[in-house]
Amino acid sequence: MKEGSHREYITPDQVKKVWVTAKVKGLSEAKLRDIVEQISGQRSTKEMTKIQAKKVIDVLEGKAVLPVPRGSENVFALATTHQVDLIEDLKVEAGWTDERVLNFIRKLFGRDSLRKLSRSEAGVVIKVLNSAIRKKGVA
Repeated sequence: MKEGSHREYITPDQVKKVWVTAKVKGLSEAKLRDIVEQISGQRSTKEMTKIQAKKVIDVLEGKAVLPVPRGSENVFALATTHQVDLIEDLKVEAGWTDERVLNFIRKLFGRDSLRKLSRSEAGVVIKVLNSAIRKKGVA
């Protein structure tokens, strides 16, 4: 705890986990700091409280989601676990292979993993897969 304060600040283990998890997810430092700022109100990971750090870690691990304010283009929110699971299910139903899905998201978004998609990007993939399922049912 820092002098003159009753707040419990982030632990060294939490700092490490935040940065390692962000790296594994393929987030840039700027995008991580956007997430930190949305949760804690400032951009420094070392100035977060333990509770704020837990929220950031949960968001990075897909256990929680950030509320995305309307009209905020600078906010980056990762695809939810539910979205990733839905994409996996729809992929099978549409008859797409893992390779086809990955090629699609590489071409469209420059990402190499479903877990690195933003929420809005995952929404696009879901719409495309639903469309492919509808077309498959008509054919």
